[in-house]
Amino acid sequence: MRHLTRLSLLLSLLMSPSVWADYQQGRTAYEQGDYKAAHEAFAALAREGDARGYYRLGEIYRLGKGTEVDMEEAFRMYKAASVRGHSLAQNALGVLYATGSGTEPNDLEAFAWFTVAALQGNEEARKNAERASNMLSKARLASGQLMARQYFENYVGRLKR
Repeated sequence: MRHLTRLSLLLSLLMSPSVWADYQQGRTAYEQGDYKAAHEAFAALAREGDARGYYRLGEIYRLGKGTEVDMEEAFRMYKAASVRGHSLAQNALGVLYATGSGTEPNDLEAFAWFTVAALQGNEEARKNAERASNMLSKARLASGQLMARQYFENYVGRLKR
């Protein structure tokens, strides 16, 4: 399934070279410290529904690059990227839920998002999911696993049964 997701992403990028160029432009601006230009490029991508644009905006707001730190906006951006299947955003969203940054703390949401990202091969998320699972009762862990399965199937793809 992961290969199909990657192939889908690759095909969409090849069919839309302007989206790829906008992303590269944003990354270059960010790496050069031109956070205003980076913000503009990533915001343009986000307006088109691009998960990478939302994720990068989340990073800008979380770190306060070229703007004030705004954890609520970072949360919104990570959430938008997460429901579009972006594993780095899913892990970041889990951290915000775990710490209550930009949102109310929620250990089940944190575990679920860590797990979704981990199922996509995100090693940091796997470690976070393991730590989070150790803090849940058996009943809450079962609820978190069900939530993670639903999120994965809704936002990434079907899980093999």
